[in-house]
Amino acid sequence: VGVGIGMLGLVRAIVGAWLVLLGRSLYYLLTGALMLWSGWLLIRGRMGGGWLYLAIVVASTARPISSAASIAA
Repeated sequence: VGVGIGMLGLVRAIVGAWLVLLGRSLYYLLTGALMLWSGWLLIRGRMGGGWLYLAIVVASTARPISSAASIAA
């Protein structure tokens, strides 16, 4: 599981870095780096990696909901 999350994080961070170079959001770069760190922690058997991944999922879910709420208001 840790390897998979880490690999997805690496890809997301690389794409995020490209988007930053194009002047877009830091979101993908930051979440990719955090997923990479989460994967590393999980590979090392640290429970914090799972909690970090959960925080990323919650934040990623809350982001579009808050965006939609601000558009609707």
